[in-house]
Amino acid sequence: FKSMMMHQVKPKLMMKIPSAEWSEIRASSSSSCCWLCLGEGPDALGMPLVRNCSCRGSSGFAHLSCIIRYAEIDGRTSYQNSGNIGTAFQECRNCKRDYQNCLRYHLERARVSFVEREFSHDHMLILRALIHRVRVLDVENDADRAEGDQICFKMTSIIDEMKRYHSQCGWSGEFMKMEAVVLYVIGLFYMKTGTE
Repeated sequence: FKSMMMHQVKPKLMMKIPSAEWSEIRASSSSSCCWLCLGEGPDALGMPLVRNCSCRGSSGFAHLSCIIRYAEIDGRTSYQNSGNIGTAFQECRNCKRDYQNCLRYHLERARVSFVEREFSHDHMLILRALIHRVRVLDVENDADRAEGDQICFKMTSIIDEMKRYHSQCGWSGEFMKMEAVVLYVIGLFYMKTGTE
């Protein structure tokens, strides 16, 4: 498994994050190592060990790139078995608690990229990933607000495409439920931004 983890996540997913932003999630990790690749210190891109879950002590630390790679591997396996990508993008496998704050923010971006790249045919899965992403955006940040606008447009476009496709065979309860959730999330996003 360690050799699989050495494969790095594409650099465009791994933006350089100021070390001050990571200060809340990296404790004194001098005695800690990544629970996935067992490496100590920063990864190949210079990113530190992170942990923003409920793990304590020296457990739970990992490189963001390793968490993403693990989540992608787990997601492919879960999709083959159940038609969903599992929870590895949002939940720590050690403490079984959701990731928080900036770690969650970056993992949700990686989830969207992964789902759009690997499962472009599965509109419901893409919508679920986009919903998770838009919920972690900071509407006070101009770049996040612009990304949220793009996501909201993309979600409505996917819903419209699904309606056109399913108009011949009927718009099922599952799709209607997803449409309602998408509209609710879009409404919340724009309510937070103060726009209509």
